[in-house]
This record gives sequence, C-alpha cells and structure tokens, in this order.
Amino acid sequence: MNREVPTTTTTVPLRRRRRQALTMALAFAATITGTPAFAKDPCPSLVCMAGKLQGSSGGDTCAGPISDYFSIISYHNGHIDLSATPKDRLDYLKQCPGGDPVLMQSINAVFGSATG
Repeated sequence: MNREVPTTTTTVPLRRRRRQALTMALAFAATITGTPAFAKDPCPSLVCMAGKLQGSSGGDTCAGPISDYFSIISYHNGHIDLSATPKDRLDYLKQCPGGDPVLMQSINAVFGSATG
C-alpha cells in the first residue's frame, strides 16, 4: 500500500515565503554586522606601534595608524572595560597577516590598557 502525503498548493508557496523571509533576514543581518568592528588596516598600526614600543613617534605617517589602535575601547556598564580593551586591541593587530605574534603581545602588554 503506497501512501503519499498529499501536498496542497499553499504548502509550497508557504515554504518558499518562509525561505525568502529567512534569506532576507540573514541578508539584512549581514549588512548590519557585516562590516568588521575594525575597518582600519591593522598592518600600519602594527608597524607604527612597534616603533612606538621602541620610543619612536613615527611622525605624521603614524598618527592615523596609532590613533586607530588607541580608538579601540571596550565599554562595560558605561565604563572602560580594562580587561576587554586589550583583548580587542590584540585581536585587531592579529588581523595583520604575517605579523609577529610575539611583537603583538609586547605591544599589547605595554599599550593594551592605555587610553592614548
């Protein structure tokens, strides 16, 4: 005995509408959260912060990349979160492909919790 589940004409369009709604919701979410939190280029920040670690200012060339690094500040309950900020800054530096992890850790150990 072959039992087939009857399909109604409203089932397929309903599934299609649900799939379309889900696709639209995911696309909308991707446009809101698709931009990375750190849209700046981390490699110049890594180079300039390495110079700053050695005592160099880097001049005008490094003003922007250093500012990019220090602009990463995490907040918790309206106050600077001094445990999350260094982690977020390190995550930013780690986005530079080929960057030296030991150098990144050194930079973050000195400047990770600094406010500027």
